Amino acid sequence: MKLGETTMRAALPCLLLLAMLTSASLVKWPDGDNIVFSEDGKLELTCSAAELEVAKEIQWVFRGSDGVEKPLDPASVTVTDTASRLTLLKGETSGNGVYACILDDQELAWSVAPSFSLDPMAQSVSVVDGESARIHCRLRLESLQGGGVPQFSWSREVANVTEALGSTGGNSSSRIQVLSESESHSVLKIVEAENEDRGVYRCMVSLLLDSGEVVESTEETLLRVKDKHAALYPFIGLVVEVIVLCLIIYGCEKRRSSHDSVEDLDDVGAPQSKGSVDESLRQRKA
Repeated sequence: MKLGETTMRAALPCLLLLAMLTSASLVKWPDGDNIVFSEDGKLELTCSAAELEVAKEIQWVFRGSDGVEKPLDPASVTVTDTASRLTLLKGETSGNGVYACILDDQELAWSVAPSFSLDPMAQSVSVVDGESARIHCRLRLESLQGGGVPQFSWSREVANVTEALGSTGGNSSSRIQVLSESESHSVLKIVEAENEDRGVYRCMVSLLLDSGEVVESTEETLLRVKDKHAALYPFIGLVVEVIVLCLIIYGCEKRRSSHDSVEDLDDVGAPQSKGSVDESLRQRKA
């Protein structure tokens, strides 16, 4: 959950007013109990008091799964406008657990759950009919904060019907296999892909927390199965076009030849004119 500087400044007067109207001298923001880091790996927690001098006395602590309480680095805390704000960055925090602000005998806490992200899959993956396809699902290790070993599970959706394909360490069919390259990398292998295998394939990664809660993340891609003879279709189309063109040219030439022959026959069978006969007789007398 991310709270920008502008939003935070706009919320501070409301927090201060709420702290003055209630019996408690501390008000927290965000007001939820369970929160996660934003996609940019940043998280801000704020405790507001009624007065600036009181806000300076607010202490921040962290409690891990072992229950041990540890004070947080004062460098990550800023005090402005009667509010004490703790800024957390992934990779620089104590981990996942409970973060709390304490003033005298009052305490406000947040539970920060593990979060992670997956490498984006391609929008579609193509495979030739009869060949094997491999779809990769990778966990971004730098995004993993706490939790146990990630569990990968695969499913596909064909014609609006979802089918489970298998999971890490689970059963899979002889033609569709779930392979584990590492704890953060799973591969779905489809042996001798068929046209019926075309569909949307989903990879879901889940983490089981110590509290029993499960956090999940999903990526998906479309598998396209191409005909093995698809590469020949453009060539066949070109050959057909050439043949049709040759037939058209041949037909036109034959028609023109027939027309020329008819004209020649007309010239041979035509009667001679009187002038031609007189000319022929003068030539004979000579």
